[in-house]
Amino acid sequence: MSKFKRLIFLSALIPVSLMALETVNLIKNHSFEKDDSSWRVYTGTFQEMEDDSAKAICCDSTAAFTGNYSASIYTSSLPGDSTPPGIMADSGVVIQALSIPKALKDLDSFTCMMKIEPSISGFEFENHIFLSFLFDMRKPDWLWCLYNYRNPNYKPWGNKKHRKVYNLKLQTDTAWRSIRRSIKVDWVDENYLSPELILDSFALVGAGVNLNTGWHGQKVYFDDIRLMGYADYDVGVKEILSPDTIGTQVNSAAYSYTPVARIKNFGRKDANSFLVIAELRNNAGTIFYTDTVSKSLSSDTEDTVEFTAFATMPSKSTLVIRTVMNPDESDADDELSKQIIKTGIEDDIETYELSLNVIPNIAGFQVSYSLPCGEHGVLSLYDASGRRIGQEDVNGTSSVNFNAGYSSGVYFVQLKSRLGKISKKAVVIR
Repeated sequence: MSKFKRLIFLSALIPVSLMALETVNLIKNHSFEKDDSSWRVYTGTFQEMEDDSAKAICCDSTAAFTGNYSASIYTSSLPGDSTPPGIMADSGVVIQALSIPKALKDLDSFTCMMKIEPSISGFEFENHIFLSFLFDMRKPDWLWCLYNYRNPNYKPWGNKKHRKVYNLKLQTDTAWRSIRRSIKVDWVDENYLSPELILDSFALVGAGVNLNTGWHGQKVYFDDIRLMGYADYDVGVKEILSPDTIGTQVNSAAYSYTPVARIKNFGRKDANSFLVIAELRNNAGTIFYTDTVSKSLSSDTEDTVEFTAFATMPSKSTLVIRTVMNPDESDADDELSKQIIKTGIEDDIETYELSLNVIPNIAGFQVSYSLPCGEHGVLSLYDASGRRIGQEDVNGTSSVNFNAGYSSGVYFVQLKSRLGKISKKAVVIR
């Protein structure tokens, strides 16, 4: 290639690389935090029957994959009135509208964690994940794509003018499962929907049915939901740059700490006005320091924010950095936190050691760890691609079970604290 042609080639690549925005999660509060207002639930029947006993909960504390809550849909109970065999009469729905509707060409993939607790009769029926174009799902002609996890012995659902169905194998145990689907492959490349069509909502659905053998249903849990795509408006915290330890200054008993963070505009449009807030909280969660900086950022740019120094701190505290902007299409990157430890100059944190042991088993992983007395850390599980698929806050000496029915492959467990980090590899063979 001649020098002139190479220059043309490079000049053509530069504008593309500048527009290579990161995809972000467009689902608000994907781990179903308590009192979350971004999700809506309802129960009903596809046939508009009166006898509905389904339960749909968007912050169910009985099980969770991440955080403290998950969503659940329960259809194991028999409806109050008799239902003709073959009728799917009992359903629960957990639904969220996108804050800003998106064209299919702006979406990348859909992922979530799911597990099923079957009725007494076992794993008999099915559960569904809907991506829809109309919020009112009771209309017979609403346009949707259905990921249908169904017993393979049952007749699969077929495609119709207003729906595309992917009949997938129903899991047969109660372990958490990871679901990943490509929006581009499933919706666009298969020529089912135009990339210009606008997605405004999606739903998680569980249904029960009355068969000749009786009523069949289950309790299904959903958590850690991610609809990855490109945002127009989204600012977030990339990294906290200030240290996680602070010692006494020379010839002074005072401690001085300056919060510093790296923020980014992940969106395709300029963020003309938003706030970056720093908070220091003690062990009881009480805020004893706060500072707010007003910022603006052009599309796909980042900057460093330095807050006012703080001179008096407890021995342990938590620094929280968060961004506030309206509209903001993604909550997942709005906040980061880290623990801050106050130490004397005589302390030598390198004298401590971390201990970690990983034992694969049929259910997942049993991880034993040891931290010095009073020390807190984070235990993380990663797959071979480096994606974190499990996390626990830990302290002292104990063990944690990661039970999610992991497939064969290489996994990594990492224990991290202010003292350092240690990693172990585990190999699963099914």
